[in-house]
Amino acid sequence: MEEKLDFSLPEKKQKYSLVPKLTVILLLVLVILTIVNLLRHSYEKPPSVNSASSFSQDKIKELASKLASRNLYTRAARVWQDYLSSAKVPDTERAKALFQVGTLFEKAGLYEEAIEYYYRSEITAKLSELEQQINTHIKDCFEKLGKFSALRYELMDRTSFKESEKAGSRIVAEIGAEKITESDLDAIIERTIDNQLAPMMAFMTTEQ
Repeated sequence: MEEKLDFSLPEKKQKYSLVPKLTVILLLVLVILTIVNLLRHSYEKPPSVNSASSFSQDKIKELASKLASRNLYTRAARVWQDYLSSAKVPDTERAKALFQVGTLFEKAGLYEEAIEYYYRSEITAKLSELEQQINTHIKDCFEKLGKFSALRYELMDRTSFKESEKAGSRIVAEIGAEKITESDLDAIIERTIDNQLAPMMAFMTTEQ
């Protein structure tokens, strides 16, 4: 019996390839590294190169002076404020810097803020070279604000020999739990007069 010969070609065995698996692994590694890098940068605080605290006091003066020379008084005041909030400054130097902030706010027409910083200056340190200047500037600010009763009490306090008794602190009326002092009453009267005059201001000349 004749044996049949098989002339068909044997099937090629598919070679197992590692390329797809390696590609997936590499992609996963890249994704993990990217996530780690993003997390690291999110927790890192970038250095503040523009902060006023990175400047010396001389540089602060230079920057504030340059801003003020361009009539940017409020920005110049902010430079000093940033510096004082972040730097350790002796009381005498701090008082001088606070006085500078006050003068800058005054030039900017922010008289209430200016008065606050003049007060801050003299509370921080009593400096004889600034005492008279602060008195004059505070007087000017109250006048420009039109707060003449407050100015009167301010002058009384500054010329009084009795520090314990503050001018305008005497109670003149009580409404329930609220106590009204002399200065409160004067402020109420001033506001009432201002409100009554406001509608007529448009018809009044500068001399009036």
